[in-house]
Amino acid sequence: MYLGRIADGRNVRVGCHDAIVNQATFDATQRQLNSRRTNSRRRRVNHDNFTFRQKIVCPRCGRFLNTYQITKRHSLGAEIAYCYYRCRSTAGGLPPCQGVQYGAWDIEEGIRFLLNEHETWRTLLGPQASDQSIRQAMDTWRVLLWQWQHTWLRNSVERIEINEDRSTIAVTFSSDAGAAFLPENGCF
Repeated sequence: MYLGRIADGRNVRVGCHDAIVNQATFDATQRQLNSRRTNSRRRRVNHDNFTFRQKIVCPRCGRFLNTYQITKRHSLGAEIAYCYYRCRSTAGGLPPCQGVQYGAWDIEEGIRFLLNEHETWRTLLGPQASDQSIRQAMDTWRVLLWQWQHTWLRNSVERIEINEDRSTIAVTFSSDAGAAFLPENGCF
């Protein structure tokens, strides 16, 4: 911004405003700021870790849960990323809901558990689907590579609502979520 440029994804392009400092001043300032840093720059959160980003509704306020990731260094220098969905939004001028946090892996495994149920596939494939088609879809789902399951879940789940009082979740799938698993479509 100071140089009259704007970030555009991973690139920088000319902005619609004039620079307020020259390149030499900007570079000198950056060097001075970097010399004051006490730790390395934090890495950005990899949102690929969050299958259901902008799809899980806070059970208390109805706003979408935000993603949160913390990385901890463990023995032998290994780093492990812990991923959570939590209410941190201040949308509508409301404060975030306290104590609303769910492990991303736990939510995803809960949805995967639903996909082991015959009735879930009956809903996805439609009432006209035969029992054999449902068994085939379930068997196909079970043998898909994790990355393919991840992609399908990201594209097929539209909304997740958690009911804390009853300890249940309601999942809304896209209308064509099961289409890829129908034998006549030959996708799998």
